Amino acid sequence: MIAQVDCQDLSRLNFVKYIKPGVSLYTLIVWSCCLNCQIFLACISEVQANGKIKNALLFSTDIHLPPEQIVEYYQARFQIEFIFLDDKQFTGLSDCQARHLPRLNFHFNASLIALNLAKHELSSCHIHLPNHLCFLWLLINAWNSISIYFIPLLISYI
Repeated sequence: MIAQVDCQDLSRLNFVKYIKPGVSLYTLIVWSCCLNCQIFLACISEVQANGKIKNALLFSTDIHLPPEQIVEYYQARFQIEFIFLDDKQFTGLSDCQARHLPRLNFHFNASLIALNLAKHELSSCHIHLPNHLCFLWLLINAWNSISIYFIPLLISYI
């Protein structure tokens, strides 16, 4: 085991595979002082267009978990976080003042359904994006594509 991990020096980590061109997966079992146990460290290293290397460190306390599984778990986690982020910002997930459980359930379900319907509507407009992009990015691109066609029309009527 290694005493300290340097995120910029990947020579001490074990190369696993290339996830896609320019993106590599490295692993190492290290000791966590905070958790007071061994952790399985997975490092995703990506070469940027400007030549800089960007590293993302992921870890699990299950040291027998395959590194690909750790990456999949983190991808799913971030997709879930984007769902709640979008839901809080755009469909009022946190705006309910009800205190009774059935009313809260109704509000949460209505908010999540509204987000799903909005995303479906945008995808039916042939805006296809990876799952990790948030709803705000979808709205901005939808507005830009709509404004190209409709703003000249609106100006002509003014």
